[in-house]
Amino acid sequence: MDRTKIFVAVALLTAMVCITGTSGGGSKRNYQLLASRLDEMRTDETYIKLTKLKVARVNKTLSLFKGKLEFVQDFPQDATCAVKGYQNVGGGKYAKGPVDIQPTNCCEFFASDTIVWPPLRDALGFPMKCPFKKGIYELKGFDINQCNLPDTLPPPNDWMMEVTLTMKDKEILHLKGYAEIKRSGLPMGR
Repeated sequence: MDRTKIFVAVALLTAMVCITGTSGGGSKRNYQLLASRLDEMRTDETYIKLTKLKVARVNKTLSLFKGKLEFVQDFPQDATCAVKGYQNVGGGKYAKGPVDIQPTNCCEFFASDTIVWPPLRDALGFPMKCPFKKGIYELKGFDINQCNLPDTLPPPNDWMMEVTLTMKDKEILHLKGYAEIKRSGLPMGR
């Protein structure tokens, strides 16, 4: 499976905090993906409002996304999303990683994702496809590991994903999500 798709899925999950649902092939995985935090969350509240959106660490192996996403108006069909990934290089610094999704139509992007979007869509109660109607959508506790993630991911490390949604050159959502890939029984690599 393509590494870019994997990280894009993780980014959208972290970013929009809108993905949950079906279980993937987790029994063969040799890693745990743990979300650690969301920050630099900005929205244009004429389009989107985020309420108490956060990552809650339950224990050493489980973190959950919680919060509300409100579309103040119907989600624009011509909105674009961009995702950039960064890998921790030490000293609190991140360097550009393998993910660099240039602005892409959000509806087309969601329609093509089979990794993260289907379970997140179900968890939020979103319709099957765009356009999404205005309303409040709530995540009550979504574990990213419920997604249809592949059996292997890149080496253990901390990752930061930056997600931006734009409407007619106007930013309507921006956030950064942080996660770590931990190998079962192995220490974190840096």
